[in-house]
Amino acid sequence: MAVAGSQTAAKSHPAHGVTSVPVRYGTSLLACARDEFRHNDRNAPRKQSGMTPYHYIAIHDAARTMGITRW
Repeated sequence: MAVAGSQTAAKSHPAHGVTSVPVRYGTSLLACARDEFRHNDRNAPRKQSGMTPYHYIAIHDAARTMGITRW
């Protein structure tokens, strides 16, 4: 998500998918990045779930990488 432009994710540490990182941290990060993308993409001509397709794919790829299916 940081590569896709999320400042929230850029401030995060890189440890995901390990047992020492609580799932709630990942879900919170996903929700914050989603809100950030939706805000930044509000004037985009083409959107999927309120964000550009690029951001939509980035956030869902991150969720898959973290093993989070519901957020």
